[in-house]
Amino acid sequence: MSEKIRFHIEADEVDIFVESVNESLQMMEAGVLAWEQEGRPEQIADIFRAIHSVKGMAGMIAHDRMVVVAHAAEEVLAAIRAGEIEGVPAMVDDLLQAIDSLRQLREEVITGVVSDIKIGGLVERLEGWLLVNDEEKGVSALIEMPTEADLDKLNLPVDEVPLWLVGVWAAENSLAPAARLYQAGRELAGRGTIWWQRPLLEKLAPGDMQISTILSGIDDVEQLEAELLSMTEIAKVTIQRWTREQVAVAWSGGDKSQERPKTNVEHKEAQATYSNGTVNGQIIEAAAVADKSVRINIDRLDRLMNLVGELVTNRTRLMQIEEVLDGRYQRDETVRSLGDMVTQFSNVVSLLQDEVMRARLLPLEQLFQKMPRLVRDLARQMGKEVELEIEGAATELDRSLIELINDPLIHLIRNAMGHGLELPDEREVAGKPRVGMIRLTATAAEGKVILTVEDDGRGIDVKRIGEKAVAEGIVSENELAEMNKQAIIDLIFMTNFSTAGEVTAVSGRGVGLDVVRTNVAQFGGAVVVESELGVGSRFILTLPLTLAIVQTMLVEIRGCLYAVPMAGIIESMYVNEVKINTIKGAPSINWREQVLPLLDLREFFADERQGEVEIDVSRAAIITVQWGHKRAGLIVDRIHGQQEIVVKAFSPIMGHIPGLSGATILGDGQIALIIDVPNLLNAFLRTYKHSR
Repeated sequence: MSEKIRFHIEADEVDIFVESVNESLQMMEAGVLAWEQEGRPEQIADIFRAIHSVKGMAGMIAHDRMVVVAHAAEEVLAAIRAGEIEGVPAMVDDLLQAIDSLRQLREEVITGVVSDIKIGGLVERLEGWLLVNDEEKGVSALIEMPTEADLDKLNLPVDEVPLWLVGVWAAENSLAPAARLYQAGRELAGRGTIWWQRPLLEKLAPGDMQISTILSGIDDVEQLEAELLSMTEIAKVTIQRWTREQVAVAWSGGDKSQERPKTNVEHKEAQATYSNGTVNGQIIEAAAVADKSVRINIDRLDRLMNLVGELVTNRTRLMQIEEVLDGRYQRDETVRSLGDMVTQFSNVVSLLQDEVMRARLLPLEQLFQKMPRLVRDLARQMGKEVELEIEGAATELDRSLIELINDPLIHLIRNAMGHGLELPDEREVAGKPRVGMIRLTATAAEGKVILTVEDDGRGIDVKRIGEKAVAEGIVSENELAEMNKQAIIDLIFMTNFSTAGEVTAVSGRGVGLDVVRTNVAQFGGAVVVESELGVGSRFILTLPLTLAIVQTMLVEIRGCLYAVPMAGIIESMYVNEVKINTIKGAPSINWREQVLPLLDLREFFADERQGEVEIDVSRAAIITVQWGHKRAGLIVDRIHGQQEIVVKAFSPIMGHIPGLSGATILGDGQIALIIDVPNLLNAFLRTYKHSR
C-alpha cells in the first residue's frame, strides 16, 4: 500500500497551488530551451525567478523534496547568472529533468500519496555542476557565504585562531530536515565558538536542507566530521579552512560567487526594463488587464455552456411558435409584440452564446510551448540537428479541443523527427543545411482552426509505401495500380502500417499516424498530407472551433431527421437534376469533371422495424461532402434547411454507432441524429473501392 503524505495546505487551496506551480514550471521549461538556443542573460533571470517561485510555494506547504530539487536547480542558475559556470547540453538535460521531477512531486499534493521518484541522483548531478571550480576557489560553491556587510560586522579573528567553514546537509528523504540541522548546529556550538551561521538555528524553516557555519576552536576536524555524519538523517558534511586570503579574494572580485546579492538587485532592474519593452505604459496596461481578470473553475464553464445550449434550443422552439401564431393572427397586436420580443431575445441569446464560447477559448500557446522540449529531447536522442519554428500560437481554440489535439500533435512531431528529417551528414550530402527545420503553425479561418506540421526532410516515398502495403496485404497489386499518389499516401494512416526498417523508441510500430487520423476524426476534424520526395512533407489538420454548438444541414431520411455538419458540406443538388451512372455495380455521378461516388443514406440507415416508408422522389437530394481528400455524395429524402444545434454525445453504454457521432434536441422537441461524416466516408469508400 502506498504511503500517505500530508502537507500544510487546505483542500480548497490545492487547485491554486497546482496551477501556480504549473505556470512557473512551464515558464522555466520554455526559458531553459530558449536560453540554450540564444544564451541571453535576461533569460536566466526569468528562469531563476520561476524556480525561486516554485521553491517558495513548496516551502510554504512543507513539501521538502520539492524544495530540495528546486533549491539545487536554483543554485545552478545562480552560478550561471553570476558567470561562475557556463551552460552545456548535459547541464540543460539536468535542469529539464529537475522540471520533470518537480512535476511528479507536485502530483503528491494532489493525490496525497508518496511517489516512487528518486531525487538523490538528480540533486547530486546538479550539485556537481557547482563543484567544477572548487579547486580554484578553495571553497565549496554549495556553502552559503557571509556577505560583505556580514564581514564588516564580524571582526573575524583570522590572525589569532584557525577558522573553519562547515557545511551540513540533511538527507533528501528526511521527514524533519530542519530538526536534524538544528541538532547538528547544537553539536557545532558545543565544539567551538560560532562566529557566523546561516540560517540561524532559531530561524530554521521546515524547507531548509543545509546550514553554513564559520567557527573556531575545533581540535579534531576528522572526528567532528565523523560525529556529524553519524547523526540521524545527515547526508553530507564539508569542513574547510577559512583564511584571511580567502576573505580578501571573496571581496576583491576574484570569487564571483560572492557577488550574488548585487546580481539579485541588478536582476530586478534589468527585468523591469525587459518587461517594459519599447512601448510606454505597457506594464500599466498589463496591470489593468490583470485587475479585470478572474480565474474560474472549468466545470463551471462547462455547466454554463450546457445552459446556453438549452437556451439555444428554447430560442428555436420560441421562434417556431411565433411563426405559427403570426400565420394565424397576422393583425393581432399582441402577436406582433411577441415577434419583436422573440427577435430581441434571439439576439441576446446569440450574444450570450458568443461570449460563453469566447470564454472557453484558449490560445494554442499552452499546447505549442510543450513542443520545443519534445523536439530537443528527440534531437538529442536521435543525433539530429533541428530548428523548430512556431507561428500562430495566439490562435484560440476551445479548451476541450486543445486537450484532444495534444496526442495527435505529438505524434506528428515525432513522425517528422523519425521519418521526415535526415541525419546531419545525410542532409549535407543531399545539399541541404545540416540543421533540419520543423514548422508548426496555426491559423483561424471561417469558424475553423488549421494546424500545420511541416518539415524539410526526405518527404514521403510513394513507391516504397506502395510496395510495403502490398507486402503487408493491405492492398493488392491491381488495387495499387489504380490508386493515385494521394490515395497511396493515405495508406500511412492505416493501423499497424509503418515503413520504418526497425522498431525504435520513436518509430516503427505503426500506431502514430493511425492515432492522429482516428482522434482528429472523432471531433469532426480532417487530416490532409502534402509531400514531395526529397523536399519535405506537410500535415494539415482542419479543426472545428468548438464542439458544443455547430451549424448543420437538417435532412430527412426515411421519416427521421438527421443533422449533417456544415463544415463538411460542399454543395447540394436534387436527384432529378443529375444522371446517376453505375460503374461496376457502384452508383456515381459526373461532378465537376470527376467521378463522385454516391452513398444512399436511405439504405445505409434502413431498419426493418420502420416498415415501409413512403418516399417523395421529387424532393430527394444529393449532399456533396468532403473530408480531407475524400469526397462522396449522400442521397437523402429531403433537405429541411440549416440550423444551429447543441451537440449531445452518446452515452458510453450505447457504444460506437456506425455513421453517427451524437444527437441533438430540436426546438420542437424532436431528436435529430448527427451524421459522422469522416467515419462514414472512410467506411463507405473502402466498401466502394472493393465493389468496383
